[in-house]
Amino acid sequence: MQLDYTFHSMGSDVRLLIGSRLRRTAPAPIDAADRERSFVLEFARRLSRFEPDSELSAMNRDPHASVPAGQLLRAAVRAGLWAAERSGGLVEPTLVRALERAGYATSLDGVKPASLREALDAVPMRRAARPDPRSRWREVIVDDEAGMVVRPPGVLLDTGGTGKGLCADAVACRLAGYARFLVDCGGDIAVGGIGSQLEPYEIEVEHP
Repeated sequence: MQLDYTFHSMGSDVRLLIGSRLRRTAPAPIDAADRERSFVLEFARRLSRFEPDSELSAMNRDPHASVPAGQLLRAAVRAGLWAAERSGGLVEPTLVRALERAGYATSLDGVKPASLREALDAVPMRRAARPDPRSRWREVIVDDEAGMVVRPPGVLLDTGGTGKGLCADAVACRLAGYARFLVDCGGDIAVGGIGSQLEPYEIEVEHP
């Protein structure tokens, strides 16, 4: 038996599957799920570029090159830089102004998306993705010792491309006391527990 628990956050459904406890001192699965729901909602609030009082928004407003940043914000920025490095710049955490020019200046949560056919009909001719040679993510530094994020003034950061994956990884670490678990943050998935090795989860990926 495992708990199947779903709630809404970060513009998508978040689903938790939590199996039995490995330690008696661990909370019951329903209590762990409630705990992780609070964690995810707070995670999203602190890192949203659509919330004016979020830590991310405060950093983006700061005119200084070096900005004090808490552990969560530094981890989120580092995740974006890691993805940029691993993808050769195809994942880009400094595209806030380009996103806003394209119309993504406010949250689209609750807005009915276009169908796949409508979306494909509206986009330019498809071609292989390539990084923007003008991108500035290589100029961003996370300084954990000083508790700072350093970036050229005016460069805005967005954690949306990697934030759900980071959140799924964080929740997975917090569920290490359970025999099996799955964390699905809108398609960013983390799986763990010895039980999931003995009886793997099936994860379906829709095509295209």
